Amino acid sequence: MTERVVDVLDKSGTVLHTYSITVGVPNSSPKDIAFQTVALKAAAKADLVPEGDLVDLRARMRAHRPQKGLSELA
Repeated sequence: MTERVVDVLDKSGTVLHTYSITVGVPNSSPKDIAFQTVALKAAAKADLVPEGDLVDLRARMRAHRPQKGLSELA
């Protein structure tokens, strides 16, 4: 399973919410659109905006940064 972070933005470009999304099956490499679709569906269920404004929402992938272990931070 692959996890990525996706921002959901309104029509003015304001970030409304950031989701940590996991999709796929082990040893797969899902495309960005898969993560964006899940994030937009989650935003719709969360009632972030009125139903009429859902068409204006967009999703943006966050840059992937490998996480460092505690020993690497010192």
